[in-house]
Amino acid sequence: MIQGHYYCFCGVVTIYFSLLIHAFASPTLHFCRHDQRDALLGFRDEFPTDESNLSSWNMSSDCCLWSGVTCDDKSGQVISLDLLETPLNGSLKTNSSLFKLQFLHHLNLSSCNLHGEIPSSLENLSHLTNLDLSANYLVGAVPTSIGNLKELRVMSLNNNSLSGNIPISFTYLTKLSHLIIRFNNFTSTLPSDMSGFHNLELLDVSYNSFVGPFPKSLFSIPSLQSVDLGGNQFTGPVEFVNTSSSELQFLSLDHNRFNGPIPESISKFLNLRRLYLSHNNFTGSIPRSLSKLVNLKELHLSKNKLEGEVPGFLWRLSTMMICHNSFNSFETPSQEKLVQVLDLSSNSFKGPLPRWICNLKGLSLLDLSNNHFNGSIPTCLKKSIVSLLDMSLRNNSFSGVLPDIFGDATKLRSIDVGLNQLEGKFPKSLINCKALQLVNVASNRIKDEFPSWLGSLPSLNVLSLRSNEFYGPLYHPHVSVGFQSLRVIDISHNDFTGTLPPHYFLNWREMTTLTKGSDYMVNPTKVSQICGSLHAVRPTEQQEDEYSEEEEQMFSWVAAVIAYGPGLLPDLRLLFSKKKVAEGAYGEEKKMVKVLTYFGMTLAAFAFWQSMDKQERMEKEAEVKRVRAELLRRAREEDPLA
Repeated sequence: MIQGHYYCFCGVVTIYFSLLIHAFASPTLHFCRHDQRDALLGFRDEFPTDESNLSSWNMSSDCCLWSGVTCDDKSGQVISLDLLETPLNGSLKTNSSLFKLQFLHHLNLSSCNLHGEIPSSLENLSHLTNLDLSANYLVGAVPTSIGNLKELRVMSLNNNSLSGNIPISFTYLTKLSHLIIRFNNFTSTLPSDMSGFHNLELLDVSYNSFVGPFPKSLFSIPSLQSVDLGGNQFTGPVEFVNTSSSELQFLSLDHNRFNGPIPESISKFLNLRRLYLSHNNFTGSIPRSLSKLVNLKELHLSKNKLEGEVPGFLWRLSTMMICHNSFNSFETPSQEKLVQVLDLSSNSFKGPLPRWICNLKGLSLLDLSNNHFNGSIPTCLKKSIVSLLDMSLRNNSFSGVLPDIFGDATKLRSIDVGLNQLEGKFPKSLINCKALQLVNVASNRIKDEFPSWLGSLPSLNVLSLRSNEFYGPLYHPHVSVGFQSLRVIDISHNDFTGTLPPHYFLNWREMTTLTKGSDYMVNPTKVSQICGSLHAVRPTEQQEDEYSEEEEQMFSWVAAVIAYGPGLLPDLRLLFSKKKVAEGAYGEEKKMVKVLTYFGMTLAAFAFWQSMDKQERMEKEAEVKRVRAELLRRAREEDPLA
């Protein structure tokens, strides 16, 4: 018995070593076909790309092991080419070697710095199921031959400069599940009958120049889950007829020219989670049938012509953006309140602040600006601002004191209560808000000393105390100045007194740079991406009239002297009230106080000007104007309307 086991063991060992020796003796297996290798190398050589980007592509290795290349295990044919973010820096040629890879299923040339047009010979890749040419610089029309790629499931042509019409041959791509062509320059209508895309799950044609009526036939596709028609020029009413899209979860029609009422039939999409209808011309009230959408989490209705009462069932949503309409009242919330992002700005709400707002847990944005709310700001608001990031009660008629309720608001980034009728002391609990970047209490009746303790806040960029009743000196010899991150400050139209020594400004280093500041410096009222763009409040007529003709002339100095002045000009003197500026400053010295306006929120940027002789002033003016030109150029890059 023992002898038998011995022979069995020896046999196993012999077989093992035989296989091992054979493995070492045999040459490495090469799966890559030579014609596929040559096609890949030919494709690479069509571009002036640095070889280091495709360093593994060489004759000495198996092309199936090259970076971005996948082959079929059996045939050795290249079936996938993924060159995402490889800088090819050229155009696709009509006779490109790429089109010799006729068994390609997946082609990803996204973000490859491709230029020129999409060649019609792309149709040679007839086995393609996934095509991604997004985020390049492709131009011209999409070739009609693309309709011959009848196996396509996913096509991404987004973020290019493609133009012209959508070819009718698109309708031949009946296996498409994802069609993404956003951010191009297409100008036609969508196909009149889109029901043939019976496998379509996602359609994104946003931010082109498509025209025509609402594509009703699209919503007869049962598999549809996501539709984005935003940022086009579609017109007319929205109608859902013969809808079968029971799986629809996302629908965006924003930034178009749709009109008429929001259709009751939208309630058929029971799985809808996000609905974007902002920046259109919808009229009437919010349909009660929306209460059937029990899975809805986000509702964006901003910048329409809607009116009436806000239904109570909406408070169960996590995001409700209904700014720039004509809503005037609230229905009492009927369910648990789950709102985290609430923008009710620029409507016609009036009366006291609703007390149920105090019970909103997890609130991150509260914007009630530009309404007709009045009465006091309730102290119970303390409960809902624990998680708050941004709060704006600007341009209402709130009165009484600004309650000292910010002790636990450690996440707060911005607070804007400007243009109200608040009085009393400035709330010292703001010292706990270490994340604060913007504080605006302008145009109230707050009476207090300068809150120098705000100088300890590490991120404070913008401070506006304009047009209040603040008083006393700014500078105390034995108190640290602070304000290390400050870039914009407005203390005009108060009762501050005294002079400031040169070293007062030495810590304000952020003002001496041309680097981009935080979100609140570039756009001080950026509390969120609201109403489809960065939230901004345009100046009222009252604000615009507040500036004299002389002050209007000072706009030529906007922002430039901010970067030039603090810490650089010695022996500075400040004039703090409009009256004192008028009485005590003449000629060029009137340029000591400059007005800075970002998107309509009037702030002042301390611009400092010292008494100099004429030659020195001319030299400083030239330098300031050069800096100003650079700042304005950068501002326009951030927002063309700025």
